[in-house]
Amino acid sequence: MKRIFFVFLPLLPLFAACGQAAEEEDVINIYAATSLQDSLESMEEELETALGADVTFTFEGSGTLQEEIAGGADADIFFSASNTSMDVLEEEQLIDQESRQNVLANELVMIENAGEPEKLNGLDDLTTDAVDKLAAGTPTDAAAGIYTQEMMESLGIFDEIKHKIVQSRNVKEAVLFVASGETETGFVYATDAPSTDQVDIVTAVDPALHSPIEYPIALTADGSENETAREALDYLTGPEAEEVFDSYGFLQPE
Repeated sequence: MKRIFFVFLPLLPLFAACGQAAEEEDVINIYAATSLQDSLESMEEELETALGADVTFTFEGSGTLQEEIAGGADADIFFSASNTSMDVLEEEQLIDQESRQNVLANELVMIENAGEPEKLNGLDDLTTDAVDKLAAGTPTDAAAGIYTQEMMESLGIFDEIKHKIVQSRNVKEAVLFVASGETETGFVYATDAPSTDQVDIVTAVDPALHSPIEYPIALTADGSENETAREALDYLTGPEAEEVFDSYGFLQPE
């Protein structure tokens, strides 16, 4: 018995390591922009069935997720609402460049509280007394904030109205600010406005006023070594997922 014990004892760490590796591959960690939350959660069960593995989503503003991944977060896939955030990680060699692709697009819209009797007319109201506060994502945290600031700068009104901006961590928080009446208006994606009947769309923003709103997806450097993560990426860029994204109002990139 002693011989058997000493022969197999050195193998125990190997078995433990193999078991740990298998367990890690059974959970795929997807870091995704907040604007993707509703659509991704709706396909979670189908995705897990297709993979035969558990999926964990982390939703936040693209800039915040970029910083977390750069800081060593355990992410297999990054699904961003900003090419800028993806570019930073690519430069730092923290994503698999060959797996990167733009799969979705969106529109920026101006919203208002649905219960307000005094309705806004459009972007011209931003510089008037009709708007005391407006909700917009913090550019360093949320991609929507970048597009909103670009729009204001294109119109030449950013310096004039920047004191009115109530910054939000992500688009869902911006919707909440408007829905609660904390701000008269705000800027979010067209796919986020229908999430509550407490806000209405005032107008869509001319896409020529800001850089293209595209959603790049890529495996992280760690995720590129995980075959199940590659299968998850294939699913999220495949026809089943495209149908779901279409149903939530996302557009196809040009």
